[in-house]
Amino acid sequence: MEILNNNSVYSKLTKRKRSRRIKSDLRLFCEGIIMIFIGSNLILFLNSIPDKFIWNEFANEAMSNLINGVFQLIDALIKIGTATSVGFLIFFSLFLIIAGSIRLLRVFSKSRLFHIRKNRDNNFFNTK
Repeated sequence: MEILNNNSVYSKLTKRKRSRRIKSDLRLFCEGIIMIFIGSNLILFLNSIPDKFIWNEFANEAMSNLINGVFQLIDALIKIGTATSVGFLIFFSLFLIIAGSIRLLRVFSKSRLFHIRKNRDNNFFNTK
């Protein structure tokens, strides 16, 4: 097994620089036009905001709406969780009732059959 050194293929692969793909002039032109268009539209939007627009009031209203939305989301998640847990508890309780009933039926049926067989066997031996 050959030890990798500076002349090995591995080191040549890792040192090789990736050649950047040169962008075409058309692509650069399109990107420049799109950037200028978006920038100018943002400036026009900022100029269209009225002077009486109060940023503090806007920020407070936005934050209160956001907080109310979060509280509504948490409330809905709690309701979904309670409904799911109640459904699970109902399913689990029905499962336990049915499984317990089956076990009790097995116990009673075994004990009853055992006593009947025991009585039959005793009667059988006593009659002979």
